[in-house]
Amino acid sequence: MTCREFTEFIGPLLDGDLEAHTLAALREHVSACADCLKYFRNHLDMIRLARAALAEPDAHAPLDMPEDLMREILKR
Repeated sequence: MTCREFTEFIGPLLDGDLEAHTLAALREHVSACADCLKYFRNHLDMIRLARAALAEPDAHAPLDMPEDLMREILKR
């Protein structure tokens, strides 16, 4: 698995929509790739921080927030 493939599977990984062999490949890759592990952790932190920011009833997402990011945050 390449780093690019890893990043493409993050959404399905978080959704629990991966087959066992793909999940195993992701685990193998991230165990050997510090950059992808850091990228994944940063992605999780971004989701956590965005949820916290949007937890306030009067809070609004920035107008320039990518729509796919907003959908990902709201799913969690």
